[in-house]
Amino acid sequence: PVAGPRGRSGRSSGRAAPITATAPPPVSVKGRASVKHITTSGATVSVQVSCKGNTSCKIKLTGTVLETLRGGKVIAVAASTKTKTKSKKKKTTKKTITIISKTATIPAGKTRTIKLTLNAAGKKLLAKHHPLKAKLTITQASKTLARKTITLKTNTKKKKKR
Repeated sequence: PVAGPRGRSGRSSGRAAPITATAPPPVSVKGRASVKHITTSGATVSVQVSCKGNTSCKIKLTGTVLETLRGGKVIAVAASTKTKTKSKKKKTTKKTITIISKTATIPAGKTRTIKLTLNAAGKKLLAKHHPLKAKLTITQASKTLARKTITLKTNTKKKKKR
């Protein structure tokens, strides 16, 4: 006969199986980014972002302008992202152009300053339409953290006095 939990005599041996305590898994707080400060200097944008939580924060920074076109030529540039209806008389169309785009990962519990520079389309628009107003949108996992209108200027080099 095979001895069961009660032993051969059918009685309990009096010894209980040892109980091992396991620690609960650590509570993981997802990283939440927050925008501290946005500054512009010429055609460069600096954004100070901090990340709170146990995991790093992945954010996307996008700068856009609204271009108004007539006959294929740009006639106006605005920071607004609202496209209005097409005018039948003037035949103007509006297009949203991305001039700045960057993805950054901020380590958990840290604050980082992210420098953004214009892409080719942004540099071309700034050269023709300066100062250029753009809408800067900062998102984390499809949630908008901040939206601000920024003004970009051409870098004018100052002459040194002799």
